[in-house]
Amino acid sequence: MNEITNALEVEFIGAVSERKKLEAMFSEASNANERSYCLGLLEGQEKAIRAIERLLKSAKK
Repeated sequence: MNEITNALEVEFIGAVSERKKLEAMFSEASNANERSYCLGLLEGQEKAIRAIERLLKSAKK
């Protein structure tokens, strides 16, 4: 179980790092299409982060 928790924590860190990169892309976007694309990616990343958080809570019980 500890290995699963460790793997989930690594995935969580990676997902948060990816979100920060996407936020930087959004702030550098030069037009509405690019911002819209980045927003879609950010929404997907947020869903992934929430899923990882739920799995971590379950694994730590």
